[in-house]
Amino acid sequence: MLGVRMSEKSIETLWAATQAARETYMVALAYTDQLIADVPTGIPGDDGALIMKRAGALQTAAFQNYRDALDAYSDALARQNQKW
Repeated sequence: MLGVRMSEKSIETLWAATQAARETYMVALAYTDQLIADVPTGIPGDDGALIMKRAGALQTAAFQNYRDALDAYSDALARQNQKW
């Protein structure tokens, strides 16, 4: 019985991590979208290009963290379902 409780807690923890990673990704996405919207021509100046590049890198990293968290959660669910 203790193993089941630990499994459930682990899955709940992984789900919370997945939700947090998704929220971080959505914030990064909104930030990038706002940067793009703030440039009237759609083509940033020299200093703006660096800001856009950094925002893109942050968005990419946030998306990868979200994917990793989602994969860990999915794997845990699959393992739990195999036990049943």
